[in-house]
Amino acid sequence: MEIRGSAELFCRLSTPDEMREWFARKPRVMRDKTMSVKEAVAKLVSDGDYVGVGGFGHVRIPMAILYEIIRQRRRNLGFAGHTGVHDLEILLAGGCIDRVEVAYGFGHEFRPMRSRVADRLLKSGKLRTSEWTNASFSWRYKAAAMGLSFIPAKIMLGTDTLKHSAATTITCPFTGDLYCALPALYPDLAVIHVHRADRYGNCQVDGITIADYDLARAAKKLVI
Repeated sequence: MEIRGSAELFCRLSTPDEMREWFARKPRVMRDKTMSVKEAVAKLVSDGDYVGVGGFGHVRIPMAILYEIIRQRRRNLGFAGHTGVHDLEILLAGGCIDRVEVAYGFGHEFRPMRSRVADRLLKSGKLRTSEWTNASFSWRYKAAAMGLSFIPAKIMLGTDTLKHSAATTITCPFTGDLYCALPALYPDLAVIHVHRADRYGNCQVDGITIADYDLARAAKKLVI
């Protein structure tokens, strides 16, 4: 029996052909792409965009860009809360976000309390949410990086997370097994903090890369 999550899919699901056409239009020329944080937000972040942030939790979060998004008063943003802590918290407090797909958020081990800002927004109905897992976020980015519209996985089956997500179940045409179909996640904008980058945008990260490799390839626009 098919199980379909009850939540809304906040990031519009593009077809692979639509995204290939978008990415084909992106310039490949080796030019100097450096600009100030202020310029990057003014040029690349629009009201209503869906934003994916690299790093994980408190690790390697691009805070300079996030603070500038608040300063420039961007509104009605969607947010991929892969593990959203300080990044999600300040954007909520800044009035920038109206929808969050969340695996982990609204609480902090370092600060043993729930987010008062998130509580207020959730209870007032000003913040819409859908639930996922950390692994499902990684594989949704993976599906987008591969140019797919979804990816099958065994995670979330039999859980309330599936019920409160925007995923659905499918039956394998070869084995009859039940899978969770995770919709590809193509953010309008990805923001990733790295340890080193050249003027062309080539990057190096020391240590674990989390899902940033796929996030960078899934996003329509990318700020490093």
